[in-house]
Amino acid sequence: MSSLDSLRIPEAKKTYIIQKLNPLLEDMVTECLTEMPNDPVEFMIKYLRENKSSGSKEAPADSLQAENDQLKKEINSLREMLKHGGGDAQGTTDGDNDSVVDSEDEDDDDYVDELPDNFVQSQAQRSKARASVSAEAYGAWNVKKEFTPPVYPKGDEQKARIKEVLSKSFLFAALENNDFAIVVDAMKEETVSAKERVINQGDDGDFLFVVESGELEVYKKFPGDEEEKMLKVCEVGDVFGELALLYNCPRAASIEAKTDCRLLRLDRETFNHIVKDAAAHKRERYESFLKSVPLLASMDAYERGQIADALKPVSVAAGEMVVTQGEPGDTFYVIEEGACEALKERDGGEQEVVMSYDSGDYFGELALLRGEPRAASVRAKTDAKLLALDRRSFKRLLGPLQDLLVKAYLVFTRQFLVAVDDGGGCREASHRYEPAVALSGELDAQICVLDGHSLTCEKLMELSKGNVELTLSPAAWDKVNRGRHVIDQILDKKEVAYGINTGFGMFSDVIVAPDQLSQLQVNLIRSHAAGVGPPLSRERTRMLLALRVNVIACGHSGARPETVEKMLAAFNEDCLSVVPCQGTVGASGDLAPLAHLCLGLLGEGLMWEPQSTDPKPAGEVLQRHGLEPLELGPKEGLALINGTQLISSLGCEAVMRSINVARCADVTCAITLEALMGTHNAFHPKIHAARPHCGQNLVASRIRGLLEPEKPSDLFDSHRYSGKVQDAYTLRCVPQVHGVVFETIEFVKRLLDVELNSATDNPMIFTGGADFYPTGSAKAPAGTRGRGHSGDASSTLKGSAATTPVCATPLSPIPPSQENSTSFDDSFPLLDGPDDASDISDLNDARKEIQKMRALLKNFKQENTALNTHLMETLLLGTSGFIISGGNFHGEYPAKALDYLAIGIQELANISERRMERLVNPALSNLPAFLVQNGGLNSGFMIAHCTAAALTSENKVLCHPSSVDTLSTSAAKEDHVSMGGYSARKCLEVISNVEVVIAIELMAACQALEFHRPCRSTAPLEAVYDLVRSAGVEPYDEDRYLAPDIDKVTDLIRSGAVWEVVEPYLKQREASQIDEVSPIDMMSRGQVLTLCRNL
Repeated sequence: MSSLDSLRIPEAKKTYIIQKLNPLLEDMVTECLTEMPNDPVEFMIKYLRENKSSGSKEAPADSLQAENDQLKKEINSLREMLKHGGGDAQGTTDGDNDSVVDSEDEDDDDYVDELPDNFVQSQAQRSKARASVSAEAYGAWNVKKEFTPPVYPKGDEQKARIKEVLSKSFLFAALENNDFAIVVDAMKEETVSAKERVINQGDDGDFLFVVESGELEVYKKFPGDEEEKMLKVCEVGDVFGELALLYNCPRAASIEAKTDCRLLRLDRETFNHIVKDAAAHKRERYESFLKSVPLLASMDAYERGQIADALKPVSVAAGEMVVTQGEPGDTFYVIEEGACEALKERDGGEQEVVMSYDSGDYFGELALLRGEPRAASVRAKTDAKLLALDRRSFKRLLGPLQDLLVKAYLVFTRQFLVAVDDGGGCREASHRYEPAVALSGELDAQICVLDGHSLTCEKLMELSKGNVELTLSPAAWDKVNRGRHVIDQILDKKEVAYGINTGFGMFSDVIVAPDQLSQLQVNLIRSHAAGVGPPLSRERTRMLLALRVNVIACGHSGARPETVEKMLAAFNEDCLSVVPCQGTVGASGDLAPLAHLCLGLLGEGLMWEPQSTDPKPAGEVLQRHGLEPLELGPKEGLALINGTQLISSLGCEAVMRSINVARCADVTCAITLEALMGTHNAFHPKIHAARPHCGQNLVASRIRGLLEPEKPSDLFDSHRYSGKVQDAYTLRCVPQVHGVVFETIEFVKRLLDVELNSATDNPMIFTGGADFYPTGSAKAPAGTRGRGHSGDASSTLKGSAATTPVCATPLSPIPPSQENSTSFDDSFPLLDGPDDASDISDLNDARKEIQKMRALLKNFKQENTALNTHLMETLLLGTSGFIISGGNFHGEYPAKALDYLAIGIQELANISERRMERLVNPALSNLPAFLVQNGGLNSGFMIAHCTAAALTSENKVLCHPSSVDTLSTSAAKEDHVSMGGYSARKCLEVISNVEVVIAIELMAACQALEFHRPCRSTAPLEAVYDLVRSAGVEPYDEDRYLAPDIDKVTDLIRSGAVWEVVEPYLKQREASQIDEVSPIDMMSRGQVLTLCRNL
C-alpha cells in the first residue's frame, strides 16, 4: 500500500493530514470496526456529520485546573520532542526511564507556561469526540506512571511450555529476554470447557489470550443478521482479544471453546507497558538503523517498517562462522553492530579474507538471488549483532530491490578490478557483469504475470517467442477495475471529458451524443489504421501486444476488464493482427501501428494465426479459435492506441541484440589480436584501474580472460620476446572503444525498462482524490467539486498535475471563499481549530493541541501503519477519481535513446572494419594478401572486406538522429513529434549491419589463424574457431561463393552461439580468480579510484 511519501503530497498537506485527519480517522474506524455496518462508507459519512454537529458534556469545573496543569506539562514535553523530528527530547533519559525531563537549553517561549485561569466552557464550546484509538501516547516516548507487573508463580517446566507457545506468536516476537520473562510471569493460565464462551461481542475487554492447547471458534453477529456467523478457528499459538487492548474498543467478536482448552491470559496494563512498547521500540530502533543502509534508501517508511517487523536479531561471537562456503543459502543478513569478514577457500583448502563488512553492510543475498550455494564463508571479526531475513521474507519484502541488489553487485565488480594475491599477480573482474542477462532463458512455468511495473527488456524478448502465456496480477486487475469505475462515474454524471465523449485532436471541442460513444471509438480505430510498409514480424507483434496490455495494467487507461481479457486471449492463442511498420511520427504515440493492432482484435483487417504462412481475414481467425472480437466502450479505442509501444518494443529488441553483438565483438577482437600477434600489454588491469569506467574495465577484463594470461597460447609464446611495444589503435584501444558501447547500452536499457512500465495514455485516469475536469472542458455539473476547476470552461489548472490530490469528494458544502479556487493550496478544505499552539485559549483547545501533537509524534515514529495506510486509500483516495490530459504519449525519451544506441553500436562496426583492413593487408599483417594463397589467381577476402566497408558506411548515414527532426500534424494541434518509430527501425537496421560486419571479421580472423598452424590460440578462442568450422565454413584454400558462409557466421552471431561457447571458460576463470561475495555498498567514483590505485 502507498505511504504518505509515495503519494507525493506537498509537505503542508502532509502535515495537515497528520495533525487534523489522522486522529479523526482513527476514531471513525474504531466506531466502524465496532458496528461493522454493511455500508462502511455511508456509516463514516454519517459519523463525520454527527461528530461535527454534536457537542460534548460539560466537565466538572473543579477538575479543570488539575487538567490544565497536566496538559501544560504534556504539551511542553511533546513539543520538545517534535522539535527534534519526532525523536526523544533533549534531556530525556534513556528508554528504560519513562519520565520526560525538560531541556534547560531551550527558549522559554517554546513552552506553554500557563493556560488562562477562566477555563469555564459552555456546552457548545466542547467537542464530543471520543478518545483517540490509542488512548495513551504510543511507544517509548509515552509518559507513564510507575508500573509493577503481576507475577503468577510457575515452575520451570510450565515457564518453558509457555515460552514455547508465545514464541509462535508474532505479537511477542519483539520481546527481549528480560521482557519475555516478565510476560511469562504475568501470564495466568486458565482452563475452559468445550462450548464455554471466553469473550462476548460488544463487551469491554481487559485481557488478551494466547491458545496453549485446544481450539476455539470465532463468531460475529453482523448488523441486520439474527444469527452469529462462525468466522475462523483459533489454534495453538494464536492470539485473540488484542484489538480491544490496542484500540480501546469493545470486543469485535465472540470466542467460544470448540474443545477443552488451556489459555494464557495477559492483562491490559502489562500488555501496554511491555508488549506494545517492546514492539514499538524494536520497530523504531530497526527503522532508524535501516534508514542508514544505502540499499534501503529508496524505500519509504512503510516499506522499511515492514522489513523492521520481519527482521530477527542474531548475536554472534568473535570468530564464529555466520555462513559457510558451499552450504545452501536461505538467509540475508544486515550488520547492526560489529564487524564481519568474508573468506574464500582457495586451492589447497586455505581460506583467504576477501572482504570486510561493518555496520550497515549486508551479505548473503547472492545465494537467495541466484539459487546457488554460498560462494564464500562469512565469519564474525568481532562480537556482532546481525539482523536476519529469511528467504520468504526476503523475496516478499525486498523483491522490488532485487534488480538493485544485482546491479550493486555488478557495478561494484566492474569497478573493483584489481586485488593483489599472494604471488603479486592480479585477480580480475568477472566477465559477466554487464548491462543485461543472456537472451535465452525461460519464464517460470511458461506464464508471465503482467503488473504494470516489473516488465523488463529480457521478459519482453521472451514473450516474443510465442511459448509463454500472459495474465495479469490481482493488483493489476484491481487497478484496471478502479480506472474503469472512474470512466463509468463520468458517464453516469453526464460530464464531458476529452476522449470519452468528445472528438479527437482538433475535434476535441465536439461533444458526441451518448448513443454514439461506442461508434466513436470504433471510428477512431478504423480511421487511424492507415499505416503502410512491410508488416511487423510475429515476434515483434507479440511484443507490441504484450506491452500494450502491460500499459493498461497500470490502471490509467480506463479500459474495461473484459477488453483486457480478450486481448490476453488473443495473445495466448497466438492470433496476431497484421501491423504495417511505417506510419507513426511518435506522438501522439504510435497511433497507426497500434490502431492496426486493435483493428484485428475487432475482427477487421488481417490476422496471423498459428502455423499459417499467410494472413487471413481477422474475423475468420478469431472465430476459428473461439475468440470474441472486441466491442469497444467509451474511451477504449483511445486507451488501446495512445502510447509509445511500437518504439519501446522495437527498442527492447535493439537493446538485447546490441548486448549480444557487443559481446561477440569482444570475442572476435581477441581472435584478431592473436592472429595479428598483438601485444597484451594494453589490457593490463592497472591501466584500466587508473581510468575506472565500468565498460572499459569490463571489456579489458573479458579480453584478458579470453587470452588467458596464466596459460599463454602457442601464438603468444611465438612472439613473446619480439620486442613489440604497442599495437595500432584498433587493437590497443578496444577497451576504451567497446567499453563505451556497453555503457551506452546500459543507459538505453535502463531508460527503456522505465518506459515499458509507464502509463503513456492520454487522457489519463487517476483513482482517488477530488474530481478533475480537463482544462477547456464543459462546466462541471452544479453541486460537484473539481479541484483545480473554477466552474467555468475557460478556467486553467494552476496546481501541479503530477501531485496526487489528498482529499476525496467533500463531505460538506464548499465554503464560499473556496468555491472558485483554482490552486491546490487554496482549495484544500480547512477544519475548525487552531493551527498554532500559541493560539490556545481554553481547555478544549489544549486538548486538541495534545491530540494533534500525539498524532504527529505517532506518525514520526511509526509512519503509516497498515491501518492508516488502509484509511488513506479507502477514505482519502476512495473510489472517486479524475482525468487529466497530458503528454506521456510523446516518444521523445525512447526516440533519443535509440538514436544514441545506433550511434554507439555503429562504433563496433567502425573499428571492426579497420581491424579487417589490418588482417587482409599484407603490409600490416605479415600474412598473405586477402588471407588466401596464390593471390592474383584467388582474390580471397578482398570483396568480403568491401562488403563490411559498405555496411559500415551505410550505417554512418543511418546514424543521423531521426529525433532531431519534427513537424506539425493534426492541424497544428500536435505540433511537435518525436519521429521515434523511425529511430527504432533504423536502429535495428544499424544493428543488423553491425552483426554482419562482426561476422565477416570473425571469418577473416579464423582464416588468419590457418596461416599460424600448428601454433594454436587459447582454449576459448579455439572453441570459437571450431564452432565456425562446424557451421560449414571451411578454411579458404581457393576462391568460392562466400555469401552463404557470411550468412552462416552471421547466424552464429545472432543466435548467441559464439558467446555460449566462450562463457563457460570465462565462468571457470572467474570462479578461480575472483570471489563472489556480496559487495560493499555502492562506492563513489573517488573511492573506487583510490581503492584501485592503492591496490
